[in-house]
Amino acid sequence: MSVGAAQGRINTAKDDPDKGQLDRAESALVSAEKYLEGVADAEAAPVRAEIAAVRARIAAMPTEEEARKIGAAQ
Repeated sequence: MSVGAAQGRINTAKDDPDKGQLDRAESALVSAEKYLEGVADAEAAPVRAEIAAVRARIAAMPTEEEARKIGAAQ
């Protein structure tokens, strides 16, 4: 469908975790994947890799509970 639209959703997803909006980030990534449906693999592959990188970054972030514990320990 549209690599440009997918990239826009990825950009949103990159910013959301820093704002504590992990659910919104994941929703944007799911939307980005949908925009890649029907796009040639050669064109979609780098975008899918970027989606995976954003998901990995989110997975490495502390959970809300971990962040509270870190804050309390400081």
